[in-house]
Amino acid sequence: MKDQPMSEPQSPKEQSTTATWILVISVLSVVIFTFIAAAALYLLVGGIISNDLTPPGNLEFAESSTESGLYTGRFTTLSRTVLLADVSLTITDISLGESGLLDPLVDSGTVVISSGLRCSFSDVNQNVKLDTDDIFRIEDGDPGDIMRFIYKPTGGTIATYTFS
Repeated sequence: MKDQPMSEPQSPKEQSTTATWILVISVLSVVIFTFIAAAALYLLVGGIISNDLTPPGNLEFAESSTESGLYTGRFTTLSRTVLLADVSLTITDISLGESGLLDPLVDSGTVVISSGLRCSFSDVNQNVKLDTDDIFRIEDGDPGDIMRFIYKPTGGTIATYTFS
């Protein structure tokens, strides 16, 4: 057996450079691992967190052919049902700049403002949730009047509708 030649020991400067590179690679590895772990956690928990996000929806209204200012409408889409207690409704007579608030939204709830603009809500299926079965009735409405639905847990707007 032949003796293996021994490598020369590194100089202190080479040892310092090697140690620096090891430290840099270690720090980068920890940072990258943390970033990947955070991203994975976000994706895993995202479904749970999204339940608190404002559910977007779209409204549709039709004006009565026999009575001016009478509109009947409902949500045509709503990403998920929400408890009525978590929803508030604001209706605004744009010509007068007056608003009325129904908070919380309740079955057979009505909001009336001094101009005579009136909005009634009916929880048709009696499930105490806002969904696409529910009906809204507007009396003395005019083009430009606005309805806005707010999801109270987030303060976000579920939908806004401007009458035409």
